[in-house]
Amino acid sequence: MDLQSLFLENPLKLYLLLGLIEVILAACWYARRNPRLLYALIAPPVLAVTIGIVAHCVVTDREQIAQAMGEIGEGVCHNCLAPASRYLDPSYNVPLPLPIGGTLNRDQLLGLANVAIQNHHVSDISFGQVETKIAGHNATTLLETRVSINEGSFYISWKLQWAKRPDGWRIVRLEITKPEYLAGPTIPT
Repeated sequence: MDLQSLFLENPLKLYLLLGLIEVILAACWYARRNPRLLYALIAPPVLAVTIGIVAHCVVTDREQIAQAMGEIGEGVCHNCLAPASRYLDPSYNVPLPLPIGGTLNRDQLLGLANVAIQNHHVSDISFGQVETKIAGHNATTLLETRVSINEGSFYISWKLQWAKRPDGWRIVRLEITKPEYLAGPTIPT
């Protein structure tokens, strides 16, 4: 866990540490009744509030990507591909596996997705395990989803590759890593 993640994305460990320090300081003050310790009792809550405000105000790259995935999922549930269109990079062009071959560009992918959501109403998309690794202006997200449609539910695992552009994070490659779930039986909801 890096410092950015510790301070900005998940400061729970810091809150627990500051709470422990507060309890220790309170016990020391109670035992000695030293006025300096009384003033020291102010520091952990002030630090906790400061960390909370900063964590709330600063949106990290990982949080921006998570927000984008949430918007895409919400849009699909409402038969709307506008969020997906917004986050797919204009230069999206991915080679298709053999024996199909060829490439799939952004507009073709959106067209296929549109046919799929028109034929099978998506009622819910829930995210399971999500892991995003960021390296400079590129990121890779491994994502597990449960998709509920009219016919039942199924699980899909994805690998999304992102690139940071001047207007934000964009998907430059999309790969289904667990296609066997697509071919398997649906799970009743």
